[in-house]
This record gives sequence, structure tokens and C-alpha cells, in this order.
Amino acid sequence: MQTIKEFWVDTDQCTAHYLCIELVPIRFEMSGNGWSVSIRGRECAELNPDEVSEIMWAAAHCPTAAIKVELVTGETVDSASETLKALAKRV
Repeated sequence: MQTIKEFWVDTDQCTAHYLCIELVPIRFEMSGNGWSVSIRGRECAELNPDEVSEIMWAAAHCPTAAIKVELVTGETVDSASETLKALAKRV
């Protein structure tokens, strides 16, 4: 069951810890300025279960809560969200 509708990086919050790039290099990359992280493709329909798990874990552990995940329920969560922390443990 797909749990993610969309995900992105809030570049105003990102301070380039690069944890997301290490975990999911096919979806996250360093931007041209070297500080913020951008997304390679935001379509979530084609995500496999491992990618969903990796994205959820990266978002749940982002030290600046810069990775935002919109769930299929319509709720937008980040590492400050107890919902995301609980979901990241289950996937």
C-alpha cells in the first residue's frame, strides 16, 4: 500500500547534512549551490516499497525537518511529526 503522495525538500530549512543523499541518491541530490538538497522526480506512484521506506526514514531523521512528506491521507509531515516517526518505524 502506497503511503506517500508527494515529498520535497524545503530549501529554506535544509542545511545540507546530506543524510538523505546517502540513503536515497536516486531521489535526493546536492543542488548547484552545494547547500540545499533537491529532489529528482516527485512522482510517488512508481516508488517501490524499499524507496518508500528509505524516504520515510530520511524524512523522519532529517535534523532540520527540511524533508516534507505528504501522505495519501493529505497530512504533510516532517521529522518534527510523531506521525512520521511512527510510520518510519513500521516501514
